[in-house]
Amino acid sequence: MARNQQHRRRSRRAGHLPIWEQPKTAECQELLTAEGRRQQRWTLRPRCHGFYEMKKRWVWHREVSQWKAAITAHLREHPILRPLRKPLRLYAQLFEPHELRDPPNVEGGAWKAMLDAFQECKVIGQDNWAWIKGGDGYDIALDKRDPRVILVLTEA
Repeated sequence: MARNQQHRRRSRRAGHLPIWEQPKTAECQELLTAEGRRQQRWTLRPRCHGFYEMKKRWVWHREVSQWKAAITAHLREHPILRPLRKPLRLYAQLFEPHELRDPPNVEGGAWKAMLDAFQECKVIGQDNWAWIKGGDGYDIALDKRDPRVILVLTEA
């Protein structure tokens, strides 16, 4: 009995959740570029699953639905005045807690899951060729305390 009580006490002290179980949050800033183009800068926490984890269909659907819920919750509190018009250019900053995953694995999961969630929330019309006209690439940096994805959508 004492052994179980010690185990329970130890697990209560370790109250943090692994990154994949943390609740997802989304924040958006609407900006104008120097050329007068509209831009949305989305900060999504925590980081998303990589390409290889998303190959499992149930992980994919769970990830997209969690991002969709986070984006919808943000849009309820802070509605976007006018949706972005096509075509769009994309840029992503990916902040990882460590260097264990390959950059293409990180980037592949982030792009597709986030764009599908944005499409379902009506932030963008589609994630096809007509709407997405290339991207400005992505950068990966380390941030152990705050792993996140910053996705910038700019009207082209």
